[in-house]
Amino acid sequence: DAVVVGQGNVALDCARLLLKDAEALAGTDIAAAALAQLRRSRVKRVHLVGRRGPAQAAFTTKELREILGLEGVAVRLCRGDLELSAREAEE
Repeated sequence: DAVVVGQGNVALDCARLLLKDAEALAGTDIAAAALAQLRRSRVKRVHLVGRRGPAQAAFTTKELREILGLEGVAVRLCRGDLELSAREAEE
């Protein structure tokens, strides 16, 4: 398992890189050293942890779609984590 702290585009992109098949990244502009590490990676699950709630999540729909589109990847959300507090609902 790996934990990525954050709830923005960079955090989702980090999670995507950890979950994507390394060979699919070989034809991209990823650094050779990073690709070598990803090829050795045994990460199968990534947990995204944010310090605030869903109302403050800063990722775009595009980043979320890329994660959802990865083969063999399932996104699990805890219902309680999606409930807004009274303060969050006002924001």
